Amino acid sequence: MSDREQEFFDTLPSIADEELDDALAFVENLRRQEESVSLETLAEKAPKKRRRRRPLDAFIPYHDDPIGEIARKLLLLISLLVFVGTTSVLINESVIIPQQNTELAEELTNLRYGKQDAELTAEAEKWQGYPLGIQDDLKTLYYLNSDIRGWLRYSACGIDREVMHKNNNDYYLDHDFYNNKNKNGALFFDAKNNLDTPTSANKSLVIYGHNMASGQMFAKLNNLAGSVSYMQNANQIITLDTLFTTYQYKIFAVLLQDSKSKIEHYFSIQETSFTNNDQFMKYVADLRDRSLYDFNDVDVKESDELLILYTCSPKSVARFEDARLAVVARKVRNGEAATVSNKITVNKDVIMPYRWYTAQKKTPHSVYGGGTNPTTTVAPTETTTITGVSAPTTVGDEAATSTTAAPTEAETTTAAEAAQTTDAAATEPTAATP
Repeated sequence: MSDREQEFFDTLPSIADEELDDALAFVENLRRQEESVSLETLAEKAPKKRRRRRPLDAFIPYHDDPIGEIARKLLLLISLLVFVGTTSVLINESVIIPQQNTELAEELTNLRYGKQDAELTAEAEKWQGYPLGIQDDLKTLYYLNSDIRGWLRYSACGIDREVMHKNNNDYYLDHDFYNNKNKNGALFFDAKNNLDTPTSANKSLVIYGHNMASGQMFAKLNNLAGSVSYMQNANQIITLDTLFTTYQYKIFAVLLQDSKSKIEHYFSIQETSFTNNDQFMKYVADLRDRSLYDFNDVDVKESDELLILYTCSPKSVARFEDARLAVVARKVRNGEAATVSNKITVNKDVIMPYRWYTAQKKTPHSVYGGGTNPTTTVAPTETTTITGVSAPTTVGDEAATSTTAAPTEAETTTAAEAAQTTDAAATEPTAATP
């Protein structure tokens, strides 16, 4: 072999045995060429070393890949990262956070009843900062966070947990009992309520809670808007332990509200005080007019006190965006039995929020002016301010994000069947599938 040939072989990259014949044929062909070829040209034309394929080659772009292949691999990598990120968020939202919230509720329940952390309970018993008359089983929780003002129990919707209170309606939207950031927030009383002493008076107590996609917090209240049969079979007694006393309440209204409406007939649900008995009874009558159902055996008198549970309602239930759901009950009177019948019927003349009619192209109730065709009427002006009340900016329709909240779809039906249409052709409540 000539020196020139040897020099050429030295410049060639190592090649696989199976390619040796090709290399030799290439050299033989060069021998037959009369023209002189530079070593650099020979190297360029020589067979290239094949890269051993690895499992990740389909994803990792290499410098010698064609431009199209590099673009394909980059797009694939981006899609993979988006998938992993989305899956992580879903697992966190639907599994991890709900599990943490469940554990928190169990921990607080155990602390309340002295079934956990006996040392802490003993320490709390010695503390001298309690309000006079506080119930013994709430002392440990008050010791840990003096914002607690009660404990709400409503078995029909799986509610059994603490209720907080702050001088604003924002803090406990995204903080839990331990003041940690938590998208579940906590159940909390309206800032205008006062539950600091045994003699604190509240004509109406309002409790807010998120509507979580996991079905936690107040999400399952939306089940009550599903059908009259569900409401008839549900427990209709709500129990509230304040720091000082235990009360029971009978439900007498379930209604929807448009949180953004600012039209003439806007109705404020979250009223906590009234100037006189006439104003209070007018408010009760308005609640009944807007209730999806008539609770025929539950009366309300001037001397009664109310409890309102308030949350977001998903579009699948309310049939329009930005809806709120309220469950209203009145306190069981002294000497009255804490029982109710199931004599609950559909309110066939219910006043729904105006946007309920426009969203479904139905003629609004006569209270809105009567006879107006919503398909040709300009929708009411919207605003992010809830007129006349100091309510949370949101109470969590968290399905999706969130809040709250929406309940598990398998458990959620619709309030539409309880709403009486005023269209001339209709005589029965409208039933709609979520």
